[in-house]
Amino acid sequence: MHIGLDLGGTKCLGVALEVGDHRPLEILAEVRLPTPQGSEAILDTMVEVITAVAAEIGDPGEASDQNRISVGVGVPGLITSDGIMRASPNLPGMYEVNIAEQISGRLGSSLGGFSLERVRVDNDANCAALAEWAYGAGRGVEDLVMVTLGTGIGGGLVLGGRPYRGRHGFAGEFGHMVIDPLGHQCPCGQRGCWERYGSGSGLAQLGMDAGMSPGADSEVLRSEDVVAAARAGYPVATGVMKELSRWIALGLVNLANLFDPGMIIVGGGLASEADLYLPEVRRLFTELLYESSHREHPHIEIAELDHRAGAIGAAVGAAL
Repeated sequence: MHIGLDLGGTKCLGVALEVGDHRPLEILAEVRLPTPQGSEAILDTMVEVITAVAAEIGDPGEASDQNRISVGVGVPGLITSDGIMRASPNLPGMYEVNIAEQISGRLGSSLGGFSLERVRVDNDANCAALAEWAYGAGRGVEDLVMVTLGTGIGGGLVLGGRPYRGRHGFAGEFGHMVIDPLGHQCPCGQRGCWERYGSGSGLAQLGMDAGMSPGADSEVLRSEDVVAAARAGYPVATGVMKELSRWIALGLVNLANLFDPGMIIVGGGLASEADLYLPEVRRLFTELLYESSHREHPHIEIAELDHRAGAIGAAVGAAL
């Protein structure tokens, strides 16, 4: 049995599933709790979700191959290969926390009839990539890049049919590729990071640069305001979406030149608005890709899985 946990800034979601070759996706249990403030409270909540998922599964029976549980945890930020969270942008105070060790120690014998086999911790975007590779748009693809367009930009890699995390576990921080060294300031301290232009927050910034005003119910311009205006046919917003497409395409071309994947999967909050930008992204991608007419192009697809992708991928990671 495999439990996957997805820890975000607002929610902690846990699911249980059996991971195996040719086994269809079946969520056997699901538990969600709000993410509290403070590292100790967060760790306690993660353990509470795991134990609640195990309880929802029920009695594992007597057979030894049915009573072992592997736990995968997806968290935002810099996560080492041995499960240490170096830093996280959305979880203040979570620095240098050995999440794998803390969860293992706190779980103890609280898994009912199950025994804990291991805890594996990974970046949440890596987990989303694993979920799409195993059960979503990337099924059967040996080499893929997953890009999550949300408030920022994250990502994950599957290369040669295996997750690629880099030497220290930090691969996939695509959002901090510098694409305009004189551009907007990024919270990371650099200027012109890709996520300042190709993400949800980037879309809002592009709208402000174009002179757009906030919606009636907000004091600041939001990405959803730009999207709503574009859907209503407002010309300035339509132009902003076209500019967003250019920035997204530029980043995807950089990734294609680096990794030569068979597929690029676009997920995250902006994926639900893909009809407003994806056709233009695909057109510009073909135009910008190095030696475009002399090579096969990766397929650019939208992620298929829902909000549970991170937790599903964490369970997949625990099984590998």
